[in-house]
Formats: sequence, structure tokens, C-alpha cells
Amino acid sequence: MNQSNWTQRYDKPTIYPTLVVGVGGMGTNTVRAVKRRFRNVWGGDQLPGMIQLLALDTEPLVNRLDQEPLFADEFAYMGKFDATRLVANLDQHPEIARWWHYPSIPLGYIHNGAKQLRPIGRLCFFRNYVTFKQLLETKLANLDKIRDMEVAQNRGFPVVGNYQLIYVVSSLCGGTGAGMFLDVVHRIRAQVRNNARIVGIFFLPDVLEAEISSDLQRRRIRANAYAALKELNYFQETQQFKALYPSEQRELPDTPYAPFDFVFLLGRTNRDGRSLARKSDAENMAAHLIQLTAISHLSSEILGLEVNVVRERMFDLGDGAGGSSRGPAGEVTGERRVKRGHFLVYSSFATSALVVPHESLVDFWQRAFVADLIRRFAAGPSLSDPRGPLPPADRQRILNLWQNLLNRLASRYAALANDRLDEVLEEIQEGRGAWAGFWEPVQQAMEQALMDAGIRGALALCDLLAPANIATAPPESLPRQRLFLVDGRPVSEDDRQRWRKLLAQQGGWAEQLQQLAGSLGELLMMAFSPRQARERARELAARKARARLYQKRDAVEVALVDQMAKQAAALRETLRSQIDACAMALARANQEASRMADRIDPRIPDGRPSTSTYYELETGAVGRDYLQHFYRRAGAMVMDEDWRQALAPLFARLVQSGGAGSPDELLARLNAAVAANSSLLGRVRQTVDINHIITVQHSEEVQQTRQRPDNRIHQWLDRLNPYIRWDADRFSFHESNLEHIRLAAVPTSRQDDPNLMAATVGQEDIKWVPTGDPMRMDAVWIVHGLPITLLERLDEFRAQYENSLDFPVREEFHLDPRWAQLPEITPDSRTPGPSRGERPAVIPRVDRTFRAES
Repeated sequence: MNQSNWTQRYDKPTIYPTLVVGVGGMGTNTVRAVKRRFRNVWGGDQLPGMIQLLALDTEPLVNRLDQEPLFADEFAYMGKFDATRLVANLDQHPEIARWWHYPSIPLGYIHNGAKQLRPIGRLCFFRNYVTFKQLLETKLANLDKIRDMEVAQNRGFPVVGNYQLIYVVSSLCGGTGAGMFLDVVHRIRAQVRNNARIVGIFFLPDVLEAEISSDLQRRRIRANAYAALKELNYFQETQQFKALYPSEQRELPDTPYAPFDFVFLLGRTNRDGRSLARKSDAENMAAHLIQLTAISHLSSEILGLEVNVVRERMFDLGDGAGGSSRGPAGEVTGERRVKRGHFLVYSSFATSALVVPHESLVDFWQRAFVADLIRRFAAGPSLSDPRGPLPPADRQRILNLWQNLLNRLASRYAALANDRLDEVLEEIQEGRGAWAGFWEPVQQAMEQALMDAGIRGALALCDLLAPANIATAPPESLPRQRLFLVDGRPVSEDDRQRWRKLLAQQGGWAEQLQQLAGSLGELLMMAFSPRQARERARELAARKARARLYQKRDAVEVALVDQMAKQAAALRETLRSQIDACAMALARANQEASRMADRIDPRIPDGRPSTSTYYELETGAVGRDYLQHFYRRAGAMVMDEDWRQALAPLFARLVQSGGAGSPDELLARLNAAVAANSSLLGRVRQTVDINHIITVQHSEEVQQTRQRPDNRIHQWLDRLNPYIRWDADRFSFHESNLEHIRLAAVPTSRQDDPNLMAATVGQEDIKWVPTGDPMRMDAVWIVHGLPITLLERLDEFRAQYENSLDFPVREEFHLDPRWAQLPEITPDSRTPGPSRGERPAVIPRVDRTFRAES
């Protein structure tokens, strides 16, 4: 499919009004990554009004050069207060006094993180609650402004009304994010009630462990994660969370709602055992999922399929021999357990992308095209070695130019006024006045020779103007051609002698005696035939005048030829110097092109907005092997006017100024000329086509009758597996109970593209969505319905949570000390009791026991 069809079919993705709230360091980094992706899709520095971002952190806002910047209205600094003094005056902060009972937690001035202590994170939230509340209300109000929707629709982006997405992103391991996320999401739910879809994305400890050097800190973040999952699991299921926040008149939420519609857990290693390389990869993958759901061609597909997700309970078919259990309604029964009283609302995902680094491809092409421009500057369209002889075609072009130039010079010479020949001679010798009229066509011919045959052609023209050796000069050269013709034939040396004799400008004794005899004859003729003498005198005067005119014209021509020879000789030296400069500039241009080619690597981010989000699951679609195909494809977009537009200023400067440009100057001028040719670059960008890449790769595999190890399509799809690990062998649970959503966004319909179909054989379980976007392919695999009890490392998290040697006060892991009594989410094999994930048979005390304010 050609590029024009791409443009005709490409529809911009639908925008779902979205608020992304990042809590803590990883949440803030995810917000930055989301913003970069949103800007790339939207196009521009500002986001559409229905896309809102908010980052909360106890570290101050610092925008490094390598980060996507956040603005002041997108960030809330939740630190900058003296926690020791605040806790010492809890009587002035009754909202905090209701739950703060941590005498052993060290406090101090909070300005640079929460020290991996979750209660400090919650303390920061309460201390800066009003700031958060004001920003939240502003962000929510901005999601549905009619003006912003009209702006988006005018730019071609459809906007979904009366539907809002809210993402809360945090880690479960540290102090700030894990300490605030419960209050953040419940406060948001109290504001939006059921009028928005709230999704939580939480990073598990293994995402951070590799970047933490302290073993004690690694153990602490595992214990933090277990405590956070206990609280999340309990309040997600019971909907009993309530808290009284500063400045509020009542507890919130005032109506019981499940805080999250979906809860995504994200680890470092996926089900296939593939691991992300760094923490930022997980952050970027979370940002990718948010972008795919909020503004992409897959968004409606993802949300439409999630509507059909059934939150089933997991049945337990264990023996009914012992113990009481709770029935479906939670009552205590003496029968065998029939259900585990646990909603399967946990989810995980993986995203993958195949990206064409179109900016880097165009940059590479620009460098390579500059190298070709240098070759054409030196050698003409043949782009061959300028030190070799002219190709026959270029030689013929130069001869045609030379004949036209001779005709123009002869015409201008013939047009000289006879009464100004002395002045013209002086002007030519001094290089002014009439000289410009003769040198101008030479310059024009030189510029045309440079355009038609490069510097090599201009040197050939210089050799015709001023041959290095007159004796061996070709017959068509200027010294062998005459501008001054007498009776249709060139002037010879005999003509010049005759003129001198006639004007008595030179001669020996014989000539002088002959002239004396002629004078005596004329005297005798005047005496005997005055009329004949007068006629003869008039004829002689006319002959002398003609001879004098011929002498002047001849002198003008000689001076003109000599002056042109001097100028052509000087220009020839300039051209030779320029060829040497071109050789150096070409070497540098090739180095730059090679450097750009090296950067087009799927493992290396190129720093461009569209491809600066590289991580383990987002890879470039091209390598160096494809560049030759792309260069030929893009080269077809170059027209004659593009060559002329880039080179004509250099030609004019070279001929008119008579000075060779340095290699650096030549490179700078050509780079600037190509960069300024927006029409050419636009045509080159249109040749970027991910389907063409697939076609080239597939055709190479067919020719070699084997699959390439770096098959981009297979890499793209093989890495697509949810990034969480679970153990389905402990219980009667089968993975078929999970809800799977597998989608891929591709430029064209898979059924209509045989190359895409052939390249993706065996992937029929993926729903392929055509987008018309030739720059990238996106894929997502979402799994819903995962029991929290099946997390592979959950027992390890609990072991550190119960590690009394390192952490003697278990309550410090919880946002309220009394929440340590919440039901465990792993089975307790040491004492009989409810199975993992099941609530206790009798909830301690009253229903308000585990409420936030109790």
C-alpha cells in the first residue's frame, strides 16, 4: 500500500478523559513517562485539557534534563514540614491523633522521602491534605470541559463524553507511595463515586530489589508490600475504609464503594521467566498501558472487553472433614467449605511495541544525502570519483555549454560600440565596467557546469577558457577560437602586419622608402589629376580608419582573452582546492551517517520523543540491515529541484567569490540546506512504513529458507506475557479461570496484508486491530481474575513481615497500628483456621474494628 493511502486511511485515536495520579517516586516517574507518551500521540508541548496529570511525592520537584518535565500544577510536594513537632502537638491535629500510635518511628524534618516507613507517608498525606484536595478538584473539573473537547475534535481526535478513567500508580514497597495510595484512592472515590473507572497499578518488590544495595532494605520492602496487600485486599473487599481528613466535616468516603475497579500488580519477571532490566522499564510499561487505554486505537477494544470480565469466586473442593467455614454470605457453617470468600479482582499485564524510529531514519537519510550532495558537488550526477576523467555524457554537456558560451561572448563582443573601444580596453584590463558584461556569462556557464557535471565539469570548462598548454590546447578552446572576425574569418598575424603598414606604425628602410615614393606619386597625381587624388586620399583615409578600428578591436579581444585566462586560471586553482575540501567533508559526512546508522538499533534509545521510551518490551523495528532499503526508497523522493536548491548557493558562492569553502563550512551549509527543505523531508517521512520493513524482512527469510534470529515480529510478540508470577499448583485453580485480553494494533488489516499474515502465523488468538499508523505496532496482554493468594513470592513477603528479629514492631508496616490484625492473605499452616484469602469466621469485635478512624 502506498503512502498516500496511509494518509487517507489514518484516523486519529479516540481520547478518553483521563486523570493519572502518581504517588511516590515510582508513581512520579510513571507520570513523566505517561506525559511523554501522551504528548507524542497528541503532538505538541501541551496536553489536551481532558488529559490531566498529578504526581504526589515527599521529595521536591526537580526536572532533570533527561526527564520529561512536570509543571507546577502537575505536582504536589507532600513534604517540607517538621514531623517531630507535629506529632508532639497531636492535640492540635485530632485527625492524625485518631490513628498515629507509633512511638518508635524516628521522625525529623520531612523533605526528602519517607524513609521506607509507610506511616510517615500517610502522615505526609494528612499534613498536606488540603493541597492535594485542591489540586484533585481542579484536575477532575478539567476532564470534561466543552472547550477542550472541541479543540481535540477540531484536531481530528474523537472524545468520549460522560466517561472518565482515573489511574493511581504507586509501588507497594516504599514509604511515600505505599503510605498514601489507600487514602488517595478512597478520597478520589469519594469525589467521583461511581462516575469514573478507577484503576490501580502497583509495583511489587522485585521491581526495585535489583537497584537496592542494602539487604535490610530489601527485606523491609517485602514486608511493606505484604502489609500493603493485606490492607488493599481487605478494604477492596469489605469497602469499610473511612477516614476524617483535615478541613473535612465528615468521614470519607461517606458511602461504601470498592476503591478500585481493577487492580494491576506488576513485577519484574513475567510468566515465561523473562525479566525487565531496570526499574524504569516497569515504569514505562505501566505508562504504555495507560496510554493504550486512554488514547490509542486499542482503547475502545480494551475497555469494551473489560466490561465483560466476570468476577467469579474461586471454589474450594477440599475435603469437608473438619472445621467450620463460612457460607456464601459469610456465615459460619459446619459443612465443608464451598467458597473462599475472595473476589478475583487482581490483574496483571504486559505491553509490547514495535516502533519505527522515523526521526532517526530521517536523520540518517539526511546525513547520507549530504554525503551524496558532496559527491554531486564534486563529480556531478554520476557521483563518481572526481579525480577520474569526465564521463562521456558529462563531457558532451560541457561542450554544449562551451559552444553556447562562445556564442554569447561573440555576440557581446560584436555589440561593442566602436567609439568606446579605448575605454572598453581600459575597463577590461582593470576588471571593471565592460568586463562584467563578458565575465557574467562565463560565471553563469560555470554554475551550470557545476550543476551538470560538478567541480570536475567546471574544471573542464576552465581548461577550455585557459588551457595549461596552448600548444596542446583542443581546437574548441578559447585561444583557438576568435571573437573578432574580418570578412567572416579569424584575424591572422598577416592582417595585423598589414594594418601596421597601412598606419605606418612600424617598418624598416624598405617600407619607409616605399612610403616616400608613394608620397611623391600622390603629389604628382594631385598636380595633374586633383579629383583622382582626392578620391584616393579618401579611400586611404577610410582604409586607415578601418585598420585603426581593427587594431582596437583586436587589442580588446587580446586583452579580453588574456583577462579571462587569468580569471579562469585562478578559478581553476580554487576549484582544485574545493575538491580537496570536498574529500575531507565527504569523509566527515560518511562518519556522521555511520554514527546515525549505529544509533538505529533496537537496543539503544535514540533520544527522540517517539522512541525515547525504550524498555525491554518496546523495540525498534529496524536495524542497519534495513537502511539500504530505506535509503533507496527515500531516494526516489528527491527531485532535480531539491539538488539545485541545496547546491546552487554553493556554486554561486564558489564562482562569484573565487574562494573555496572549508570542509566544516561546506558540511554546515549543506546540512542547513537539507534541514530547511521541509518539502523534501516531508516526502522522505512518508516513505517510513513498518509494513515495508516486515515485507523486506520476510522476503529475506523466504530467500534464505530460514527464519532470522532477529525477527522483529517474533521478538515483539514473544515478549508479550503478563509481568507477574503465580503458583497455580497449590490450589484447585486453573488458568482457564482467568480472563485474557490479547490485542495488537497494526497498520493494516491482517487479512488484507499477506506479508503481515505470513509473518504472524500462529498468533490467531490475538485480536488484530488495523490503525492506519505506519510508524508503530502495539500489543497488550491483560489477565484479569488472579487470586492474590497465588502470588509466587507472597509467602516470602509474609516471612519478612513476621521477621521479628529485624522488625520487632510489626505495626510499623501498617498505616494504622490496629490494621496489623487484618486477615492474613496467605494460609497459616501453623494453626488451623480459614484458608488463604478467606476472612476469619468471626470478624473481631464490631464491623468498625478495622475502619480507618477506629
